[in-house]
Parts: sequence; structure tokens; C-alpha cells
Amino acid sequence: MSQTPVPDPPLPPTLVDYFFLLLGFALSVFLSRAGPLPVAAKNFVTAVPLRQIIPYLSDMMRLPEGVLLLWPVFLVVQRVRGRKQTLTSIEWLWIISWAGVAGLSTLTAWKNNVGFPDAVQGYVLLIPRLWYVILVPSMAAIAVVLRLLGVFSRQAAPWTHSFGLVLLVWPVLPLAGILTTANFVG
Repeated sequence: MSQTPVPDPPLPPTLVDYFFLLLGFALSVFLSRAGPLPVAAKNFVTAVPLRQIIPYLSDMMRLPEGVLLLWPVFLVVQRVRGRKQTLTSIEWLWIISWAGVAGLSTLTAWKNNVGFPDAVQGYVLLIPRLWYVILVPSMAAIAVVLRLLGVFSRQAAPWTHSFGLVLLVWPVLPLAGILTTANFVG
């Protein structure tokens, strides 16, 4: 009689992981100040409290950026603790998102420190908008589908799998608010 081996349960987050989560959110605040993506309320929005909240929607949309950039740290901590499992599908999306956010951060640093020629500046300013309006919602939709398909998986996923889903889906709600009540400025 052969028995199938029982896989090890996934490792829970540690205090080190929580520290890096906090550090990631602090990095998000820095990134949103270093390269703001300003929005202004559309003319039909007349309620004063709503007009005051709308400029913060882009910061709320960008809240996961710092944590996304720290994905290698979370993976290294898990590997050091003995993770044997390969990357999950949503963790792969986290890596793709990492590449996009790293690229946007590089463009922001370049713009702030070196600058771009006037001929290409308009195109460079268009890149973050395309990222958030097209690619971020697409990755969020793919992540939701992958999570729904993951319900049928027999192997337990690490905490970064579900957390990656949250990081990928989070920007969609503030983005929806921006697209319905605001315009990108500048």
C-alpha cells in the first residue's frame, strides 16, 4: 500500500514580514510624493466634501506600490524559513507588477534628477496613466480568476499568494473613483 506524502503546511507571516509590510507602505507614501499622479474633480462633482477627497484617490490607488517592490524580501524570508513550494500563479503576477512599478519608479527618479527632453516628456508622462488604466485592472482581473481557479487546488498556498491578490486588486476601487469623478492633471 502506497501512501501519498502530506505536503508541509504553508508558513505563516513572521514579525520580520510584518516589519517589511510596514516599510513597504512607508515606501508607498514616499513614492506617491516623489512622483505624484495628480487628479482633479470633474465639473459635475459639486459636493465640497467629495471634491476634497478626490485628490487623495491617486495616493490610495498607489498604496500597494512599496509592498510590491519588496516581494524579493518576502520570498527570501520564506526560503530561509524552509519554503519548498514554487511560486504560485498570483505570486508570478506580483513579479510582473513588481517590474512595472520598478519601471515607473525608475522613470520618476530619472525625471526628478535628470529630466527628459521636451520632445519625449509628454510620452513619458503618459506611461503611468497607461499602467494604471490598462495594465493594473487587467492584472487584477487575472488575479481574481486565478484565485477562483485556485479554490480547486489541493496544495495550500503561502500567505503571499492571498496577500498578492489583495495587492493586485486594491488599486481598482480608487481607480474606478478616479475614472468616474476625476481627471488626471498634468
